[in-house]
Amino acid sequence: MPPRAVLFDAVATLIRPWPSVGAVYARAAASRGAACPARALEAAFHPAYRELFPQRFFGRSGLQTSEPRERRWWGRVVARTFERAGCAAPPAAAVAAGVEAFARGAAWRPCAGAVETLAALRARGLKLALVSNYDGRLHRVVAELGLGRYFDAVLVSSEVGWAKPSPRIYAAALAALRVAPAEAIMVGDRPLEDVAGARAAGLRALLYDPRGRAPGPDSVRDLRRITRMI
Repeated sequence: MPPRAVLFDAVATLIRPWPSVGAVYARAAASRGAACPARALEAAFHPAYRELFPQRFFGRSGLQTSEPRERRWWGRVVARTFERAGCAAPPAAAVAAGVEAFARGAAWRPCAGAVETLAALRARGLKLALVSNYDGRLHRVVAELGLGRYFDAVLVSSEVGWAKPSPRIYAAALAALRVAPAEAIMVGDRPLEDVAGARAAGLRALLYDPRGRAPGPDSVRDLRRITRMI
């Protein structure tokens, strides 16, 4: 069955932090009187993220979430990033500024080939959706980057209430597009959340793997290749 819809992950698939997470946090904190080197924050971010990740979602499945929970969790990530960077604990205003900085398009850039791929798929009449384990900040980011025109639906886990790889967020996306699982393809950079989760929900899935770490027939290093695969 030819696909009628393509679902995309957001962060690290279609968009990436600009110029870096550390630089954005440093600039946001400086605007509230807190100083910490961007390079140190960049080095500390991923360890802080991984350390706190088990606290992110909840419920028996460990995949339930909400907008308030996500915002609080990201605040803890910002604060822990400063701690791991060896800087003084940032005041609440600086933490809030760090979280809100990533609600703006200026903190992001489209990944290589993203705009061309979305435009090409849209021109073919395919329905497109963004399915992300993020929160409501993503809507403004997508709009300010000029990507909103390509999507029929933008779904974020904090608003749906369930995070990938839960089949519930995929079911919500399919319902929004009015397509069956067999008519849709998911594209993302996460083997568990984007690939295994989508397949468990009945969709075909492609792994976006720009570094070529997991080569295979369902893996792409260049987003533009997707247009030749579906």
